[in-house]
Amino acid sequence: QYFQLRLKCYIRFRLMSLQQFVFAALLPVFALPMAYKWGVSGFIVGQAIGALLVCLLIVFWDPLKITSSWDWWALKNLVKTGFPIMLAGLLYSLLTSVDRWVLLNFLGVEALGHYTLAILCLGVLSLLPAVVAQQMYPRMAFRFGQTRNKQSLLPLIIRQSLMGTVVTVPILVVAYVVLPFLVDRYMPAYRLGIEPARILLVGLGFIPLAGGVGNFLNTVGKQGYYLAVQAGAVLINFCLDVLFVKLGWGLNGVALGAALSYALYAIILIIVGLWVMRKVE
Repeated sequence: QYFQLRLKCYIRFRLMSLQQFVFAALLPVFALPMAYKWGVSGFIVGQAIGALLVCLLIVFWDPLKITSSWDWWALKNLVKTGFPIMLAGLLYSLLTSVDRWVLLNFLGVEALGHYTLAILCLGVLSLLPAVVAQQMYPRMAFRFGQTRNKQSLLPLIIRQSLMGTVVTVPILVVAYVVLPFLVDRYMPAYRLGIEPARILLVGLGFIPLAGGVGNFLNTVGKQGYYLAVQAGAVLINFCLDVLFVKLGWGLNGVALGAALSYALYAIILIIVGLWVMRKVE
């Protein structure tokens, strides 16, 4: 993570992409044989070996001169800036996982197993807007550092939201259409998870729309608004999931609650972002 962030901050995305591809290639080489031999523990050790080799490759490709220094004032400012950003990432993870907790608590392990199909779709397809966000975030920070003008970030916000949507939505549509065929053909035990997965795919289509706004709020130091919207979305997700389960809608109800919360999260975050941009301070 440190080396990735270093490359990202210097906008060296070619090397960053290359190391991600290398890690993807190394992971099965080490993790799968070790998982076969020693189970989950072997898989984790295999991941660690792959990550270590990638770090060594980055140092070879991009030699680093690391020096140590200690500055309490700088540390205080870094924590003050970084802690809310870390919380934003934590709340987003909670937003996209609270439905699983509800399923496990109310419908049991077997239902959660069927819901794995929806979880898989969410995890894989969420990578697409995340890749776009990684490209745009340092550029937003660079421009705001130059101009100190919130309005100057509007083109980058729009570009990120449009790019994230353009690369994500067509794949979501394809996945929505072909998912029943693929499951019937290759994973028939997961048939009960087809409809929940398709419902969640619809909700996921809203997430890229708000990506640029989230980066904007982090960049201009308004993480408090970002955290408030995320916390509200988590609460909405939880309440809708529980309500729909109580109504007897089962897996489809949980997926619907999650999808609606994603849509509301995106809409509310966009409204808040526009308000912050126009607010005179």
